[in-house]
Amino acid sequence: MEWLTVTEVSKRMDVSDRTIRRYIKAHKVYIDTRVLPGRSLEVHEDSIETLQLIRRMYTKGWDRERVDRYLAETKPMIIRVENDEKSDLPEIPGEKFSAFQMLKEMAERQKRIEENQRLILEQMSRQQQEYRQGLDQIAVTLNRDKHRKKRGFWGWFGK
Repeated sequence: MEWLTVTEVSKRMDVSDRTIRRYIKAHKVYIDTRVLPGRSLEVHEDSIETLQLIRRMYTKGWDRERVDRYLAETKPMIIRVENDEKSDLPEIPGEKFSAFQMLKEMAERQKRIEENQRLILEQMSRQQQEYRQGLDQIAVTLNRDKHRKKRGFWGWFGK
């Protein structure tokens, strides 16, 4: 596995550097890139296939939104977590927003969603049970009325 400069990628794909940089900027969550201190932007060689796919879609006349939708359906998002002081994530007053905090918040949100789903299923089960009981009561009443009609007029008075 090798990291390539944008120039090397552009030579491999026979596309200009500007085009490669534009693809990276527009679809960076699907292209594995890095910038090391004192070095230029580098692209992982596994992302060349994605860049070629993006190139083919634009050549066919697809717009950026359509390309993004297709990539979202077919390619995994690249998330690179680095331990440096710079972060593109917003700061919370008094502390930095870390990837760990974000994952923790997502896990808590998932637990709340699962709890809500459990409560909804319980409520649906209770309603279904009440519905069945109501149907049973209707069936009993209809049965009783059916027998009374068979017995005639005196059936209404318990004879």
